[in-house]
Amino acid sequence: MKPQKAVFQILSPFDNLAETEILIEAGATELYGGVSPDGWRGRGVSANQRTFDSAQFSSEEEFRRAVEAADKVGAPVYLALNAPVNSPAFTDDLLALAERAAGFGVRGAIVGDPALIVKMKEAGIKLQITLSTMAGAMNRHAFGFFASLGPKRAV
Repeated sequence: MKPQKAVFQILSPFDNLAETEILIEAGATELYGGVSPDGWRGRGVSANQRTFDSAQFSSEEEFRRAVEAADKVGAPVYLALNAPVNSPAFTDDLLALAERAAGFGVRGAIVGDPALIVKMKEAGIKLQITLSTMAGAMNRHAFGFFASLGPKRAV
């Protein structure tokens, strides 16, 4: 089933493969989800603001399968990497996750940390960056600053 053309885009969170078709049938035109890099469970840190386990895909493999299911019906998927600040110690893991997600067919990433936006651009990761609400942009000047880093859209 193909998502209906809408007057506006409906970006819906999802966190497991079973929700993919249900949300699209309900009218979602785009989906976003969080997944911790494989091996991160139990580290006490999240790759995004979807901080409780049930708001995350159980694994990168399940996320990959959900991205494929959404792609079959033309619904783009965005990876949530929207923590407002990330420890530099985790940057390489987050960049590697973003690169793998791009390989899964993810359209873009929703990012809140300006440093991560810059690092993704420098690394040449081929994902459309959407500025997260977690970035705290509250006026046109803040949006102008973030736009200078690369994002072309904001949540």
